[in-house]
Amino acid sequence: MLEAGPNAAPPVSDRRRVAGSVAALAAGDLVNKAARFAAVVVLTHALPLDQYGLLNVGVALGGIAVVLTRLGLPDLGAREAAIAPQDRDTLAGRIITPQAASFGALTCAACCVVLLIKPGAVPFVLLSAASTLGLILSADWLLRGMERMVPLALATAAGGIVTLAGSLIVAAASNSALAGLAALAAGELIAAIWTVRSAQLARIPRPSLRGARGLLRESWPLAVAGAVTYAYYANIDTVLLAATRSVEEAGLYSGPYRLFLALNTTGIFAAYAILPLAARALEARAPQQAQALILGLLPALAGFGLLCLGVAEVLGGRLLEVVFGEPFGAMATTFVILCAAVPWYAVGYPVGYSAIASGHHRRLLTGAAVAAVLNLVLNAALIPPLGPEGAGIATTVAMVAAALTWLHVQQMLAGVRPLVVLMSLSTLAAVGAALADDVRVEIGVLTLLAGTGLLAWGSAGGRRFLRARPPAAR
Repeated sequence: MLEAGPNAAPPVSDRRRVAGSVAALAAGDLVNKAARFAAVVVLTHALPLDQYGLLNVGVALGGIAVVLTRLGLPDLGAREAAIAPQDRDTLAGRIITPQAASFGALTCAACCVVLLIKPGAVPFVLLSAASTLGLILSADWLLRGMERMVPLALATAAGGIVTLAGSLIVAAASNSALAGLAALAAGELIAAIWTVRSAQLARIPRPSLRGARGLLRESWPLAVAGAVTYAYYANIDTVLLAATRSVEEAGLYSGPYRLFLALNTTGIFAAYAILPLAARALEARAPQQAQALILGLLPALAGFGLLCLGVAEVLGGRLLEVVFGEPFGAMATTFVILCAAVPWYAVGYPVGYSAIASGHHRRLLTGAAVAAVLNLVLNAALIPPLGPEGAGIATTVAMVAAALTWLHVQQMLAGVRPLVVLMSLSTLAAVGAALADDVRVEIGVLTLLAGTGLLAWGSAGGRRFLRARPPAAR
């Protein structure tokens, strides 16, 4: 069994590449989310309430269709593109075709069912599908695999800007949910076209199902992991709050939860940035380099998470009031509970996602399944008596369990014990901050200091980690 030495650290160039990739993705996502948020505001004021509700139903249906039909192929394609970028023309057709075929089949089936029940709703179903079709046709996975993060960020930003422009047109010329869905479809398609052009393909991807059975045999754990994650990550707790407590509490909870999801994107972007480097290292039979890259970045990611938690402890209520409005200040305790999970997710998800680089896809599914079961069970048990705080506890416990599971199955837990201990202490401190308002600021300051020190140390390389087995070793 190969093991990395105690002073193993990723090369400085690799750390800089990952940091640059994360920064580029974050910048593009920031522009995209800001533009889409503005689009939501515009449509909220432009559409009658029934049409705005119908628009959101269409977006939800489109999102479910995407989750069910991506089949785990984009993540698999990103790894293959990292290993053999010269084959990107053939790979693009092989990855996109099965997704497009399954998406088209699901859309046709939905239209047939609606045609029998309510024929007039068929245009709504078609536009709901069109609003997310760009996600199926996108080559974002190819750009991630080739480490072309700046063009990907530009495409992401462009999609948001086009969506905003389309919403302004809808506000001026229409009051229909169908027009709103068309604006969303335009944004996604522009982003998809941008990614395909940025991938520098020699030709337009040719449809191909050659080898589809083998691809699906390899990608099915990723598909199930994506569906499982969506099942508990997509506001199930908000639905339960509305059903068992009140719509008002569900609405208030959505504020801190949305902010919490935004903070978690850093862990996701880090996972995207690590994958191509780790995949190439493992393909070159250099598992120690891949393992050192991942372990060396975890302190900085944990430090970022602790900074988020510290800010929530010190400024949580005021921050929520500034972003969402005065009533949301009452959700400060819930926000602290949720943010206790941020360092765990920032560390855990890149480790779990790195299983794709080594071809151990079921390891990613294992952590996602553990989190889903815990989240759903705890939501059912805690939300009726505790409300939003119960939803926050369920989410945090699930994400801590997922992170520990991914570290274990990737055989890295032994190598990050000091980090796990520090994050555990920060979680216990967050519990104290949630229970005692009078010491919340003091605990927050200590958390900020710990996060700053850890971020500085991790940015310098995080050299003092203990031994852990390489991700590909068996």
